[in-house]
Amino acid sequence: MVDQRILIVEPDEDWQQLLGFIFRKYSQLDFVICDSFSQGAAALDRANAEGCPFAAVLTESRLPDESGFTLAEDYGDQVPVSIFTANVEKIHREHGQDLAHMGVQKLLHKPMELAEIRAFIRAVEEAA
Repeated sequence: MVDQRILIVEPDEDWQQLLGFIFRKYSQLDFVICDSFSQGAAALDRANAEGCPFAAVLTESRLPDESGFTLAEDYGDQVPVSIFTANVEKIHREHGQDLAHMGVQKLLHKPMELAEIRAFIRAVEEAA
């Protein structure tokens, strides 16, 4: 079993269930699901303090209390952060090469295709 954990930050309960199902079915990665920026930030801080950091973060761009981009800006230097959004093209136009400086490793389309999620899982597992 791969000894890596992923933090998933997704406010929508249906997406939480779907992503949980996909991660259980297609990966050996452990995962934690949070539904807000504040919960995600607390999970990252706690994991770092315990010496058991997350291998990656997968977050929705729109969170109820803050943006997934803020999570990337705050933690992207500590952990790879991928953001899923319905506005990939618009974000690329507006921010382009600045995304890496904003802590964003990758943008994923939402709704995500199964192949895209599985590619994300493989990339994290291979980096382990």
